[in-house]
Amino acid sequence: MLIFGPHYTVQVLDEDRPATFAEFIKAGDYGLMESFTAHKRTLNQFRRYTGRAEGLSISFEPHLLGSKIEFDQDSSSLTIRNLPTQLTDQLKRRAACPFGAARQCLSACHGAREAKRS
Repeated sequence: MLIFGPHYTVQVLDEDRPATFAEFIKAGDYGLMESFTAHKRTLNQFRRYTGRAEGLSISFEPHLLGSKIEFDQDSSSLTIRNLPTQLTDQLKRRAACPFGAARQCLSACHGAREAKRS
């Protein structure tokens, strides 16, 4: 079964000569149409950087690279600035936990709450 996404019109933007490439394509016999239906999954690859492995999932828009997100090619690492408030709050609560590692913290905090209720 083929699934098609929304219909898009090809537009080539060149501030100095906006129609140059489009004219070149139209002048040759390349069999290209002026509009096409895009495959959504393929199109999304150009709209976002995404990755998932070992319990970690990251997704961000390309315009954030270089401003809020820095990529260090040598160490294969990302630096993320201006984290969402909800994530920052979760990380602060975790850092303040006196019980250590995340799994231990969850168990101990849950146990401490249960003990208070008794």
